[in-house]
Amino acid sequence: MASGQEPLPPLPASLTTNRSTSLPGLILLGLAVALLLAWRIIVTNMAEWHLQEDGQKSAAHALRWDNTNAQALHQEGLRIVKSSPTQAMAYLKAAVRDDPTDGPTYAVTAQLTE
Repeated sequence: MASGQEPLPPLPASLTTNRSTSLPGLILLGLAVALLLAWRIIVTNMAEWHLQEDGQKSAAHALRWDNTNAQALHQEGLRIVKSSPTQAMAYLKAAVRDDPTDGPTYAVTAQLTE
């Protein structure tokens, strides 16, 4: 050191400690990510699972999980067409909006408007 200069102060302890992530922290992070992915997969596919069930209310159950599922909207529209044609038309229009490539929905909508 040159004469007249003071020595540098020691570094704070927070800068000198090892800040590597611990194994339990990584395991916890991995479990959280796996849980999030599993939850997302289950929620996404519940509507499809309900549609595969046989029954009058399968489309209604599917719509509780995903109210934009075009197949469920189409089936629910067909189920209530005789009792409430106006509501059925609303379901079918929503099905067309959510899946504009679905030909059978267009056919049913055209029959209802005639």
